[in-house]
Amino acid sequence: MRRRGAAPGAIVDSGTGKPPRGVILIVADTLRRDHLDLYGYGRQTTPHLSAAARNGVVFTDNISQASWTKVSMSSMLSSLYPTTHGIDDPNDRLSSVATTLAEVYREAGYATVSIPSNAFAGRMSNLHQGFETVYERGSLGTPGEQGARSKTARASVDRLLEWLDDHHDGPFFAFILMLDPHSPFRPRSPYDTTWADPAELPAFEERMKTVAEHIESAFMKRQGLPTQKELEAAGVAAEDYVPYEIDWYDGSIRGMDVEIGRLFERLDQLGIAEDTLIAFIADHGEEFLEHGKHWHGNTIYGEMVNVPLILHWSGGLPKGTVIEDTVQSIDLMPTLLELSGLEPPAGVQGHSLLPLILGDGPAGRRDRPIVSEHRIIRTGAQEDSDAVNSESIIADGWKLIRNFDRPEEWPEFELFDHHEDPLDAHNVAEDNPEIVERLNRRLDAWREWAKAAKLPSDEEAASEMSAEELERLRALGYV
Repeated sequence: MRRRGAAPGAIVDSGTGKPPRGVILIVADTLRRDHLDLYGYGRQTTPHLSAAARNGVVFTDNISQASWTKVSMSSMLSSLYPTTHGIDDPNDRLSSVATTLAEVYREAGYATVSIPSNAFAGRMSNLHQGFETVYERGSLGTPGEQGARSKTARASVDRLLEWLDDHHDGPFFAFILMLDPHSPFRPRSPYDTTWADPAELPAFEERMKTVAEHIESAFMKRQGLPTQKELEAAGVAAEDYVPYEIDWYDGSIRGMDVEIGRLFERLDQLGIAEDTLIAFIADHGEEFLEHGKHWHGNTIYGEMVNVPLILHWSGGLPKGTVIEDTVQSIDLMPTLLELSGLEPPAGVQGHSLLPLILGDGPAGRRDRPIVSEHRIIRTGAQEDSDAVNSESIIADGWKLIRNFDRPEEWPEFELFDHHEDPLDAHNVAEDNPEIVERLNRRLDAWREWAKAAKLPSDEEAASEMSAEELERLRALGYV
């Protein structure tokens, strides 16, 4: 069943001439925008991606709609806000009523493949809709094989390269999710020592053991991710703990970038580099104690939802283009479809970014809301007594967060200067009550609009996870 009013597959004029032969969507799991050198980071974490960005389009302020994979990927691939698609919990699945990006491409005659290294981005979330071929993480090898259970994207890229060898002659759409930046942060060799000093490893591992005894959550204990309070209880200073994690995290990003370089190299070898549109984005970011915690999915502060967005198509997009307007991840689906000469399905809530790229004007209405959402996870292994339900809206240079169902010590409203304070460190709500009131009215209006468009569920949305699916989550540390 297709979403009401949808008419995907119609050919439209994108204004860029002939559409690309192929489209590849690369999603990096748990990648903060501010850890990429092309966004001003001091370490050269992404030389291949940076080279592609210099010859493409970079969006300097893209916002994810959620801070964990299942919800954010459902939004990205359907161009719907979480309130509308209804995904809140690990057991939820995207309604089959939704029309996904892959379904539009497949109906238009494209070969389609999905290679999600995180099970939340695949069949477990019903995000396999529209893909002819799906390589779930468990199919990439058996335990013990190189790449089978490691974080490296090597095995996934190998799969994609094989598939491209067989499908590059006709129109194609490929989706690949790279898990490298996800915790546990230690990357494969040699990237585990790109920035992390191996001489310091024994001392860091000893600190990890000390801290583990003070981590209350069994989930976080397995991940080795303490809160600020737990570090203090263990007598370990954050400056003696977090920097080594970040060294590993940055090394993981560098390892991922090498695999992206392999992909670009094969496209060139196949003679389709000029004719392939590549989109690079992250599903969400990661916290390193900026607000007192580790991990993701806790909040919708900047370290969680400020993610990269890069488009590269040397045969059709202007090179060296930098877009500073605030955009959001649900805009990616209509953008890729318009560039491909295809009509988005009715009801999508994102707007094509092509007018921004071509300098023809803003994407959709200039005053449109930029919204992120967080809902307390009711099932699963992660315990969090400080969890809140939150929504944020970015408008007029400000970011307003409204917290619902919050602990007593949490404020209802938090206001931040979005451009000067991208990590939302300084709450200025008390000093600007009129701005809080104005943005809250807009947030209320958005909420009612998003609820009115909520998709109906189906039987699959209520189904339980299988033993195989649970095992995949265990490999990621979620259960």
